[in-house]
Amino acid sequence: MKVIAYDAVEADLAALSPLVDALDRGALVCVPHTSGYRLLADLMNEEAVTSLLQAKRRMRHAPSLVFLDSADRYNDLAEDFGRNARRLTDAFWPGPLTLLVRPNKQLPRKVIKALTKANKHLGIRVPSSPLIRYLVSELKRPVVASSANRERRPGESSAAQVRRTFGQHVAAMVDAGDLQKSAPSTVIQVNDDTLKLVRPGAIEAVDIRSVLAA
Repeated sequence: MKVIAYDAVEADLAALSPLVDALDRGALVCVPHTSGYRLLADLMNEEAVTSLLQAKRRMRHAPSLVFLDSADRYNDLAEDFGRNARRLTDAFWPGPLTLLVRPNKQLPRKVIKALTKANKHLGIRVPSSPLIRYLVSELKRPVVASSANRERRPGESSAAQVRRTFGQHVAAMVDAGDLQKSAPSTVIQVNDDTLKLVRPGAIEAVDIRSVLAA
């Protein structure tokens, strides 16, 4: 595993080029994000997505998360995306808002089947992290993201634990040391123009209602 210090990335995002190259060839990478490290894989690469799920030993009980670099790319992923959902993305992206959407049928069929077993929806987000947005932009494809821990086990906030658990699975990692816990993203399910709050989180319900009422 190639390890890049977070200070080097802060100084110059181009230091992420080994991670972009790794993603492009179908390998997994690991990056810090809010309260924990995240494993990333190229959404459009079936083998890469399978590798991520196998590394996680994931049982697929929860919807998968996909990171975009811009809200303008939502049509690449979502089958339906009404006016209300767009108002939320305008207000809260980049940021801790995850939308559960029915996946676009143009996405790789086997990938979607693997990622949407929980409830036929895919989680999408433009993350607050400039680092992750840069990776996605340079790759020119969305990435699947998953916390860097085995299912139901802690450890995603510890760089050392992440290296021990996933060192043989990950091609490159940005090391920011141990990370502090923070509130999870707010999760909203989207069906056409109907929205449903699935998980309260960093964005308060009152702020969501305010945007929708404006």
